[in-house]
Formats: sequence, structure tokens, C-alpha cells
Amino acid sequence: MSKVSASNSISSLFAFPLSGDVRILTFKKSPWWNSNVERVHKTIDDEYYLNSYKVWSNIYQWLHYYNFERIHLLLNGLTPKEKLFQSVTSDCQLYISSGISGI
Repeated sequence: MSKVSASNSISSLFAFPLSGDVRILTFKKSPWWNSNVERVHKTIDDEYYLNSYKVWSNIYQWLHYYNFERIHLLLNGLTPKEKLFQSVTSDCQLYISSGISGI
């Protein structure tokens, strides 16, 4: 079974030709082809590279901020960490309240 992946590099068309991977060329700034990747690139550009209010010394500091401190409107004002704990907690509560013994 071959794996399909997208890339912004023409060199990926020729990389690993015998591995069974199918590489698809997508052009930069083409959100109709690869909208999720383009959205992540925009967020990184706006908040990491072009942010004049906070200068990050490395990408790991920004990733920590993004996942543990920055609120996300899509997550109803929660951080990704809070959303993860909320979903895990609700799953555990459903499991316990379902009356399944042997925990």
C-alpha cells in the first residue's frame, strides 16, 4: 500500500522513486490544494517570524506558548492542553459512569 503525501518542493517528485510513496507537488500559496498546511504556515509566519511584540529565541519556546498558554478561538477560548485534559476527563467520566467494573 502506498502512502500519499504533499510537498512544496519539486525535488520530492523524484525522491524515493522505488519506495512505494506517491508524492504530489503542491505550489506555495495555493490554499485550494493544501489549506491545512497553508494555515499552519500563516500562523507560524505571523506569530513566530513577524511578531514584533515577542521575540522568540527558538521555535520550541513558541511551540510551548502555542500549546500551553495561547488561547484558541476554535477551542472556545481554551489552550490545546486544556482541551486535551477536558476531553480526556469527559471520556474517563463516561467510562466510569457506564458501570463497567474492573477498573
